[in-house]
Amino acid sequence: MSYVEKGEESTKKNRKGIGYDEEMADADEENEEEPPEAKPKMVPLQVELKKETERQEQMRLQSHAYLKKLDEAEPWIALEPHGIDSPVTDEFRQKMAAVEDFQIPFSMNMHDYVNTLVPGRASTGSNEATFKEDNGNEGFSRSFLDTLPLEERFGMLLSKGRVQVLQFEHLMRLAPTGSTEEEVLEVLQQFAYLVQGCWVAASSLRYNGDICKVRDYIVLLFNKNRLVRHEQLEELKLPKETIREVLVSLAVQRPAAGGWEFQEATDRSFMKNHQNIVKEQSQRWSENEEGIKKAAFSVKIVNKDNMKSAESSSQHSNTFATDSRKGSVTTDMNGTAQGVKPAQVIDGGQVAGTGAENKNITGRTMPEETRAALPGVLREVLTNRVCNLQEICQSLRNLAKGKLSAKNINPKAVAAAVAAAKGASAPLPELTAVINQVASNINGVYFLTSLGNPTLDPFRDVVIKLLRTKGPGTALRKVDITEACKIALGREVPQAVYLKVMKELCNARGNGWVLKTGDGRPE
Repeated sequence: MSYVEKGEESTKKNRKGIGYDEEMADADEENEEEPPEAKPKMVPLQVELKKETERQEQMRLQSHAYLKKLDEAEPWIALEPHGIDSPVTDEFRQKMAAVEDFQIPFSMNMHDYVNTLVPGRASTGSNEATFKEDNGNEGFSRSFLDTLPLEERFGMLLSKGRVQVLQFEHLMRLAPTGSTEEEVLEVLQQFAYLVQGCWVAASSLRYNGDICKVRDYIVLLFNKNRLVRHEQLEELKLPKETIREVLVSLAVQRPAAGGWEFQEATDRSFMKNHQNIVKEQSQRWSENEEGIKKAAFSVKIVNKDNMKSAESSSQHSNTFATDSRKGSVTTDMNGTAQGVKPAQVIDGGQVAGTGAENKNITGRTMPEETRAALPGVLREVLTNRVCNLQEICQSLRNLAKGKLSAKNINPKAVAAAVAAAKGASAPLPELTAVINQVASNINGVYFLTSLGNPTLDPFRDVVIKLLRTKGPGTALRKVDITEACKIALGREVPQAVYLKVMKELCNARGNGWVLKTGDGRPE
């Protein structure tokens, strides 16, 4: 490359001739390599502010900073203190004091006065309770129970109380102060059966006539196993309504298991600590099993007429009453207890001899106040819920209890809840007729017919129709729901609406949605 070298030498000579040195050459090279910097331009900046979601707004309103701001914004009320020797203080003191021989006029009786101070705590009469239902099934205030001795107290609870199954620990808390376990157990064996370590009210305390025989047989089945299957109940050849009326107070329906499960957990603690009682009760069940079976299977039909007829004590079929004096039970071929101490029934605070005065479960009608209050309360109970009939009845009672114990609640709302709670013990046809005014059901599982929400209801109707068509236990796929929605509504449903409705009515299972069981247990 000699010609290149010659060319470079020639160039250098020419530059020297015109005074062009190497430093100027380097500067030229730098100027060629670095172009002049461009002046910065102003660019408008766009900021998009997202709207606060409902959840974010709720969290903000519950935040400490927001509550503190509200607290600080609340105006102060100026108070003027007065010392102990102040004339103002002395004036008020004189108004509060009374002369020793001065009688204060007081026209109210004790129960009215207490009820005025604490509404809902006690009723106006000494023999009334917080919930008084037409069938005599009452929820008693603790202050009323405290006036009764042990035997009358437990007789009242087990013959007229709302709950027919109680654990021993709970019963000890209800017993008079100072009662020993031995005293409580002695009384319990007069009024109740031991089943799964729990105490179940004797049949003759709750019902009359043939229904006692049926109930004793059902209780016998629960004594053997926590779950009683539908096949075992069908052997009785009795109307389903009759069997259901007995079962709802003893058990919870488990459609997946194919039967009814005893409502209380097995009390293993009691069974361990009182093995002698468990052994005695187990022996009595064994001795009377055949008589109980024959008595139950001899019942041809239990309808409203013969359930209403109150029979005499000699005809009562309490097949498992206990004579606390003799400690033994004998049963005839018809399942009627012979030579035993009659189970006591307390009516109006007095001990009755046989329990024949008890009203039976179907000889009642729903009060008008209950019929009027139920639709509104049922909407409250079923909002965002799916319930079977058992869970509805329990929820009505729980709602009434909660509102009675709540503070600063509208008295009308309390009265409506208490009135509606009585519907839980109304005849089944009357109760279901009122429920059907606000709710629909699929195979005994109830949900609100309409939410009154124009955004949710159209899609919800499509889902309910699909659930009816597919049948219980069948999973709905999203593709089927979407396709049905396009046909019925002519459009797709927003994801938020889809999830809200599906979570209300169904549980996710695999790749589909299945109707909830409605038994109140976490899914």
